[in-house]
Amino acid sequence: MKTKLKGMNESLEISLAEYGFAYSIEYQNDKAKEITFYYGIQTTFDPDYNQDYYSGFDCASLACDIDIYKEYDWINPIDWKSILESNGMTKQGFDEEPLFFQVWILFNYYGLDQSHRLEKYIRKQWLENIFGLSYYGAIFTLQELLDSNKEN
Repeated sequence: MKTKLKGMNESLEISLAEYGFAYSIEYQNDKAKEITFYYGIQTTFDPDYNQDYYSGFDCASLACDIDIYKEYDWINPIDWKSILESNGMTKQGFDEEPLFFQVWILFNYYGLDQSHRLEKYIRKQWLENIFGLSYYGAIFTLQELLDSNKEN
């Protein structure tokens, strides 16, 4: 069974359009098995608000039982320290968080800020480190993800 899309904001639309991040958890026998992350890779300018919003998304999945430090072994100890400090966390506090939140912290740290609009190439490299290379570009639109989450 797969859960509905969830985001880091109460509003899924804000999570996707503004943060470029949402996830869904697949359960097997009442145990979390895999998380699929949906992340923004394409933006569209909205003249009404004079800003970009995420309009195209790719996805990547991680097994729920991964060791986050092994999965992201390219992050050196100095960067881990900075990641934790910038989020006001200790290593123990980070380790106690669920995987989706740990990945959100990495996603946020490695490029999810306002400067990505000026440095899209750099942000693309960071996201490749977090989720791998996006071979096909945007495979979902914002509206498709929102519509897929509606109850039938």
